[in-house]
Parts: sequence; structure tokens; C-alpha cells
Amino acid sequence: MKREDKFEKYKVTKVSTNKVVCNVYMDAFSIEKVKIQNCSYESKDSINIYLDFPLISRLAADVTTGRLFKKIEADQYHKYNVHMGGTAKGPDGKPISRRMDLGMSGEKIFINMSEGPGKLSDTGAIMPDGQPTTKVSVPMSIDDFRELILFTHDCVNAYLAHLVNKLVRESNEDRKNNVNK
Repeated sequence: MKREDKFEKYKVTKVSTNKVVCNVYMDAFSIEKVKIQNCSYESKDSINIYLDFPLISRLAADVTTGRLFKKIEADQYHKYNVHMGGTAKGPDGKPISRRMDLGMSGEKIFINMSEGPGKLSDTGAIMPDGQPTTKVSVPMSIDDFRELILFTHDCVNAYLAHLVNKLVRESNEDRKNNVNK
């Protein structure tokens, strides 16, 4: 990664073809999320998905054990749903639905993202409301995908080591000073 390049500086990693790219960013670590962005060089379409740290841990474990690939192969559509959510209020004030799933075809794995109109469920979850208006799929080798997920997990763990140590120190100080009693 070329950290002196402003477009690369805050990326964890990326996988790119001549038509599309999947970028993984660390700029959401402070809210304990990983930003994953799929972009098309041709159409300039771009979709951002934010995955919670625990989900990254589960994906890394499932990649390591091979469970993720078995689940994709076992699914009748050869897909694995990773994330469904979105934004409650888009630029027009209406919900935007975003989805991320993984698919396989031969020796390639695809990170598929879609975005379109959404609606709020009774519990406040954002669900699709019709067909997506934007789709960007990034194909890569299984090894490139494994590197993307496992290295992202390593970076999250490096960040968490600092954060958890800081929180433990603060907790100990609060306990000594009877702050929470």
C-alpha cells in the first residue's frame, strides 16, 4: 500500500481488476466498524458497506476453517449473505437499502454489493423495497479473498489491542476512584 498516496493512505487492503475494485478502509475503526467499498471504474458506481468488528472476526474464522466456502457451495444460489442494512435517511430523506453477499463460480469468489430503495421494518431495520438501483461485484481468486479478510482481521485486532488496553486502564482508574458506585 502506498501510504503517501492520499487515495491509499487509509486503506487496509484492496483487490482490483481492470474494471472493478474492492477497497477496505480503516477510517471507521473508531466506531468499531470496517468500511468495505466496491467501485466500478467504468460506470463510477460506488457502494460502501460498514461491517461490525465481530462480523469480521466470524468471517475470518469461517475463511480459516473453510466453513464459509462450504456454506456458499451448499446454498442453492451459491451465495452467502454477509450484510443487509443501509441508511435510514438518504439524500432524498428516504431509506436506502444496502446488501453484501459472497458468491462463487469456479475458482473465483465474488464480493457482491447492491444498493437501492429501502423501507423501515417495525423494529427499525432497513430492508430492500424493490429492486436495487446499483450493483457492483468484484471477482477475485479465493487466495486474494482469504488475504483480504484475514489481513483485515489482523488490522482490527491490532487496533483492538490498543483500545482494549486503554479501556481496561480507564476501568481500573474508575474503580479505584469509585466512579461507577
